[in-house]
Formats: sequence, C-alpha cells, structure tokens
Amino acid sequence: MLLKILNIAFKQNELIGIRTYDMEYDEAIIGYVLQISDEFFSIRELNENIIWTGKRIIYFDEVMEVFFKDIYQEGLKILLDKMDTIKTDLQISVKARGKRLSTHLNQLLNKNEITTFYFIDEHYTTGILEKMDDDYLYIRNIGSGGNEDGWSCCRIKDLTGFRHNGVEEQRIKILYDFYKNQNIR
Repeated sequence: MLLKILNIAFKQNELIGIRTYDMEYDEAIIGYVLQISDEFFSIRELNENIIWTGKRIIYFDEVMEVFFKDIYQEGLKILLDKMDTIKTDLQISVKARGKRLSTHLNQLLNKNEITTFYFIDEHYTTGILEKMDDDYLYIRNIGSGGNEDGWSCCRIKDLTGFRHNGVEEQRIKILYDFYKNQNIR
C-alpha cells in the first residue's frame, strides 16, 4: 500500500507528508517524491516556512504514516504558487495595553485585514476586526489554514498588542481569499 501511494504521489507530482517512528505526533516531513528504490525513497523536503530544505532519504521500515492529498498539503501547494506575492517588510506591530490601542485598531476596521491580536494571558487570536466599541472587539476568527473559525468577542483592556501584514498574516490571507473565491469551507 505504501509503495502504491508513493508511486501515485510521484506520478501526479503531489505533496505527501511522512511521519516516521522517531517523530512526535505533530511532526511530519512534507515534500515531493523524487525517487523510489527497493528499500527507501527520497523526497524534496519543504519546511513549515515554505522553504525547500533539500533532499531527504527515508527507509520504508521507518515510515509510520503517510499523509496524501490532505488540507494542509493543499494549502502548501496554494502558497507555493503565490510565494512571490508575500513581502517580508510590510509587517506592522503595535504593542501597548488596552485603550492606548484604540486609535490603531480604528484603522483596521472595515479593511478586511488579517490581524493577530495578543492578550494579557499570552493568548492570541487571528482574524478580521469586524466591530469595536469602547470596551470590546468583535473578531471574525481565521485559522492558519485560511478557514473561517467562528467569532471572538474580547475585552480591549485585556489586549496587549496586535500585528498585521506579517508573513504569517499574508499567508493566511492568501489561503482565506483562495477558499473564499472557490466557495470552499
């Protein structure tokens, strides 16, 4: 079965994810299959920052699990196609407490801009600022895969800062716009 999946991924030029026995639950090797031999295969490895890191050789008996055509890999392929649109010098970060952020937050209203909001308990949420009054923010949550993930109503007094237009927010925006235009999710 493993060999069949590897061959399909190789022929279709599809990203795959591999978890070996020495990896933690949330770790995986992601890449394109380059070569398949009798004992091992090699992949062109992609890291979580969407940077090619080289070639990895993996022996069949070390493979615990293979991920193929999943949502995460779909998102990586979309991002790979749009990497030239991501700019590293656009990030705006504001660090302050509570109401001191109000002027800056007002600039985000109605801009449909992906923003990461930070709170006093080291909690954060990423999304689009939809509404704001003197005491609360109303945020449409957007997950790291570009999916809408409900709403948050947060106290402004608990806010310690926010960041927008960072590389991570740009990646999320690319996926969010893609799925929104495709009417997916």
